[in-house]
Amino acid sequence: MRATRRFSLWLILATLLAAGCGGYMQGNIALRDGRPDEAATYYRQSLDGTSGKLARARLGLALIWSGKPREAEPLLRQAVGEDAGDWAAMFYLAGAEACQGRSAEAAATLENVRDAFRPYFAAELRNEGGQAMRAGMNCPALAKTLWQIQLTAEDNQFRREERERNSNR
Repeated sequence: MRATRRFSLWLILATLLAAGCGGYMQGNIALRDGRPDEAATYYRQSLDGTSGKLARARLGLALIWSGKPREAEPLLRQAVGEDAGDWAAMFYLAGAEACQGRSAEAAATLENVRDAFRPYFAAELRNEGGQAMRAGMNCPALAKTLWQIQLTAEDNQFRREERERNSNR
């Protein structure tokens, strides 16, 4: 059982690497481990690959985490300009604005975070993100908190969907 699971993980990783997702995944690992500068390097490598849209939002987060919200903002604005439904880019754009002391603008941007298929998920991002932004954290602390909010909201969404699936049996 354990060998099968290990083989499955390697197979998934190999598939992702072959699909051009390796840099994006390595960026996520670096970010999770608290190495935002390294994560930014990996995300930059992934901008033209199959994970480009996701990599751009995460690159913005990594830059904020590294204390570079001015560098992150135009990147995130471009992502939102290309896809107004990109909740991740919008969420992190609000963080970049908050890090630059533009709290009213950040609050307005945060209110635009939407996900048509996951309204509770988006509401959780808006509510928790707003609290974090009002707390007056420095950029690295805010970025780390936004990352945790996103992960928690995704986990909560998974649990909601799982309860719904189980109730429909």
